[in-house]
Amino acid sequence: SNDGHVYCLRRVDNVRSRGLRDVCKQVVQLWSRVRHANVVPLRDALIRRGALFLLHDYFPGAKTLSEFVMSTNGNLLPEPAIWNMVLQLLTAVRAIHRQGMACRGLTPVRVIICGRQRVRIASTGLAHILENNTSMPVRAQMQEDIANLGRLVLVFATMSLQAYHDVQTSVELIRNRFSSDLSNFITQCFRRDCNIHDLLVSSSHHLADHVDEWYSHSDALEEHLCKQLESERLARILIKLGLVNDRPEYGDAWSETGDRYVLKLFRDYVFHQTDDNGKPFLDMGHIIDSLNKLDNGSTERILLTSRDEKSLLVVSFADVQRCLEQAFSKLLPIHLQHAQLRHPGSLHSHAAMMYGYTPQM
Repeated sequence: SNDGHVYCLRRVDNVRSRGLRDVCKQVVQLWSRVRHANVVPLRDALIRRGALFLLHDYFPGAKTLSEFVMSTNGNLLPEPAIWNMVLQLLTAVRAIHRQGMACRGLTPVRVIICGRQRVRIASTGLAHILENNTSMPVRAQMQEDIANLGRLVLVFATMSLQAYHDVQTSVELIRNRFSSDLSNFITQCFRRDCNIHDLLVSSSHHLADHVDEWYSHSDALEEHLCKQLESERLARILIKLGLVNDRPEYGDAWSETGDRYVLKLFRDYVFHQTDDNGKPFLDMGHIIDSLNKLDNGSTERILLTSRDEKSLLVVSFADVQRCLEQAFSKLLPIHLQHAQLRHPGSLHSHAAMMYGYTPQM
């Protein structure tokens, strides 16, 4: 694709193309208003040579609910796992109904399982395009969605695709195996006067537990992301220091003069610490603390000493940061110029991502 993302392209042959192009535009516009983590977005729909093409987001490794059920060999899921997936579908249906639309065709082949118990409504917009001339009112379509949701819950609870069609027998089995909350939720889906808000109310305490779990999961991910971000920042500083210090192609004049000399002394200050007896002293805390202060441009001052102790410099971490950026800015344009000759094309975006470099225009 032009934007670099991977999409799933679905083809339906032998469709009636007359007037369908305008329908495709309208359906894509309608579904663009639905933004929910458990609804696969419809990106585009077009007609080519008598075939309908639907462009959806791609989720690698996803299985339809039918494939998922067949892969479990009839092993039942624990009730918390069932509620987890049911609530994902429930909130997804709610997001669609809030836009004045119905899912239409909520079946096991149009629900996908991604990764670890992540459920999404797929094939969005397909029924709206192919069955655009339906006379069924939207409210009746929404009621059908709720009944189909109840059938999907039966499939989750029994791990049998037959349960989607044999409702009465499946409900009796569930009453004997699971809590009354789950069986009451299912029977409520088949009431004519039931709407999505009634289901949200009846499952509110399970929904609260679900939200608590996702908040905890979000906190864990945020903590992990902070650690990765910290590692990335330090890695970028280390890469720049390694690239700037001691360039053999420029001889001693490179590292013994100007900004590069400050960086050479700073490298010894950070990595070549010794104890009172002149023995190597490997202080990881000192290294990480110094690199963090360098990255932040701290105004704290430090004493840099040459190896022969004839040169003493008092500088701040902000001064060292400025020296590093100036020295690095002299190397990167030369690299880009040669790389551009070897590989024609724009490399500025890559340089900006890797090194935070902004080319001079």
